[in-house]
Amino acid sequence: MGIAITTVAIRITTMTTIQTSPLAGRFTGGLSCYFPAPHIEVFVDASPGLWLIPETDFLIGAAIGVRYYF
Repeated sequence: MGIAITTVAIRITTMTTIQTSPLAGRFTGGLSCYFPAPHIEVFVDASPGLWLIPETDFLIGAAIGVRYYF
């Protein structure tokens, strides 16, 4: 059993509409714990971000889960 930092990524999001073109940046990171005997991984991820255009606003996403490897 061990604890590891999962993939860390930076994402720039753009969405095109007729009126505006929003732009946001988001950082994703988390922790995972793998149990070799039952081949199960438990993880927690968080994704804080910041909308930049058309107005400044904070955004956040999160995930909790279990993965089974066979």
